[in-house]
Amino acid sequence: MGEVRGFKMNRKDAQEEPSSVIDHVKSKREQYRVSIRKERLFDEIDSKRFKRVPIEEEEDENDKLPEDVRTLRLQQIVTEFLASPHAEGKEFLSIVRRLRSMSSCKFKTIAEPLLREEVFNRLMEIITPAYNQEELLQHEAAWIFTNLCSTESRAVELFIEKGGVQRLLQLLKGKRSPALYEQVLWCLSNILGDEFELRDLALTKADIVEGLLQFIEDNESFPLTVLRNIMWVTCNLTRGPPYPSYGRTRHLIPFLCEYLRNAKKDLILPELIWSLVHLSDGHDHQIQEILDTGIAERVVELLYGRDPGLLVPTIRLSGHLLSGSDGQTQILLDAGLLGPLEQLLDSAKSLIRREVVWMISNVLAGNHRQIQAVFDTGIPKKMLNLLEYDDYTVQREIIYALSAATYYATLDQIEILVHKWRVLEHFISRLEYEDKKILLPILKGMENIFQRGSTLSEDGVNPYVSLVESLNALKALEHVQFHPDGEVYEGVYKLCLLYTSDAADDLLCVDLGGRRIIKKKN
Repeated sequence: MGEVRGFKMNRKDAQEEPSSVIDHVKSKREQYRVSIRKERLFDEIDSKRFKRVPIEEEEDENDKLPEDVRTLRLQQIVTEFLASPHAEGKEFLSIVRRLRSMSSCKFKTIAEPLLREEVFNRLMEIITPAYNQEELLQHEAAWIFTNLCSTESRAVELFIEKGGVQRLLQLLKGKRSPALYEQVLWCLSNILGDEFELRDLALTKADIVEGLLQFIEDNESFPLTVLRNIMWVTCNLTRGPPYPSYGRTRHLIPFLCEYLRNAKKDLILPELIWSLVHLSDGHDHQIQEILDTGIAERVVELLYGRDPGLLVPTIRLSGHLLSGSDGQTQILLDAGLLGPLEQLLDSAKSLIRREVVWMISNVLAGNHRQIQAVFDTGIPKKMLNLLEYDDYTVQREIIYALSAATYYATLDQIEILVHKWRVLEHFISRLEYEDKKILLPILKGMENIFQRGSTLSEDGVNPYVSLVESLNALKALEHVQFHPDGEVYEGVYKLCLLYTSDAADDLLCVDLGGRRIIKKKN
């Protein structure tokens, strides 16, 4: 898959959306990120965002024109635009408005005349505060750049190289109309939503984070539309991977978390939370900076919501926070996290159930007290029911969760896993699968259980090995040895050693399908 672009939108359309090795069993969530965010682009929350300005009749008419007529009309407007003296009169404003109207058409040929050097430079001059103080003109020119940058990476790169980002930040200074603020932020969001290389180029040309935070500090309050565009900027600014330098973006955390704690308008929350998802997708110190703002209880509160547009990013954020240290996980557990997780396992959406099981697996990968906290809820029973009938992706996550629980569980908890949860039976029944992403955690979970069972051996007989033999698992294991993947073969080999000896006791690690690399705790 090629590079994933951010979420950008032509103004006309709008009127009609970590480190590879960690020292514990927990994981960040890379899979499904793209599909979730693409779904979100077209959902109701985005359509609401872009309904605030009525569609102009002229823009509708431009879309319906034959291409040759539309091209000729654009050329005529461009000629008038270049010939007109720079003035603040109504005539020049009318020309720029007609140019903006044409820029809103859904045709790539529209961009070519606007990318001409002399046209682009004059538009840049209009958005330069030192040369132009007419807000209506600035608004129209910013709108044109917003549309160009929604579809043309060439326009984004040209705009950045000519100092356009700095000019946008200048327009955010001083007292200006909310409409101009909104349009400037929208344009900035489209620029940051382009290719990652161009986003990073923009960040090297201007201190966008400082400019944005200064704009926020200089204004006591914002209209909802301006606030939403601020959040859209932060969302595209922080997105990844690859992520921009955390040293640049970390300064957004206090602002974002303060709004998360106090926000009453749900419309601003999805982009805000996605920004925190991006910022939390890294090392433990990033997670700690977020948790230090005291948002744990607010995050748990939002997990009781029912809006998928808000629930999905909140689940993702919670999962990232859970992927940190045991102490960080405990902060969320103390805030009551397991309550909404148990409820969300009943969600009608498999995407939600899958993500929630991933979160639970990160809790089960914690210490034995955290494992027991899960055992003391109705979560295990619900997961085992889902393991019987849910779709394959949810079942695979449950297998991960069961395997994670075998690492740091006490011997009594292993007994519960084996005899009450029947994990060995669930593991063995899925050894026939060809998917290494489910086979590897199964094999490692069985290995962990066998190793713990060696302490219960009587007359040299491991009770868990005996149980597996009674389930006729040996034939299934022999079959898995012929799997073409070398990691699977190695996993089976390690497991078979434990049938007769403790030779595998000193094995240090196993790679679970490239997504989680698990090491034993010292």
